[in-house]
Amino acid sequence: MKTVFRVAVAGAVVTGVLVAPVAARADYQPSDADFASCPALPADAVKLFWNCVSVNLDKGRFKLGALDQTLTESIPITVAVGFVDGKLTTISSGLGGGSSSSFGIDVPLIGTISVSIEPVGSVGGGGLIPTSLPFKIHLSHWLLGSGCYIGTDAAPIVIKPQITNPRIEFSGWNGILRADVSDTTFAVPGATGCGLGGLFNGAVNAAAGTPSASGSNSLKFDAHVRLRNYQLGTITPSLGMLANAAPAT
Repeated sequence: MKTVFRVAVAGAVVTGVLVAPVAARADYQPSDADFASCPALPADAVKLFWNCVSVNLDKGRFKLGALDQTLTESIPITVAVGFVDGKLTTISSGLGGGSSSSFGIDVPLIGTISVSIEPVGSVGGGGLIPTSLPFKIHLSHWLLGSGCYIGTDAAPIVIKPQITNPRIEFSGWNGILRADVSDTTFAVPGATGCGLGGLFNGAVNAAAGTPSASGSNSLKFDAHVRLRNYQLGTITPSLGMLANAAPAT
């Protein structure tokens, strides 16, 4: 279900305007697919005052307890930002793409189990970069059953991104807002539902180093952000826009 959040104008201004243009890296290529999941607007919304914001979290690395892993797949997030009753508002339909990454860990007496990260519910609003990213970790092995998780729908692991190094980059004539996203403050709970009656919860926790308190975990992403106005189309700054706005010399 879509969730509506109030957001601060300052976050969008700082992230989207007070930055310097540099050349974009070749590994991220903007395309129309960035906006394939733009949320539907309220029936009475004025499209001109709403933007679809595409956030692509790329080249992620996390440490959750004893799990230290580089994520090989990006995590797409798409939100709508606009005005409801004169208040800036975000409409979010959650993280996209299902599981963001999967890998294996060895657990004594069980063997190698598959670990995947799954989004939970909707992201929190707060400007161009969401203020909270909830997820859970699914641990898969025939001995563990289908309900072995670290974090749950009701009590997920929640990342609260810290934004650093905001800048504008370019891929061809396409402008991309880019920033580093990280968090070292989140806690990771212990495993639940691993095996009949939670028989293997302890073995999983011993292998994963969970539960793990705030300050013992970390996560970092590259964030690529693009904007598309619901009325006007893509509005992320382009080289042409900057050239026209540059003062004459």
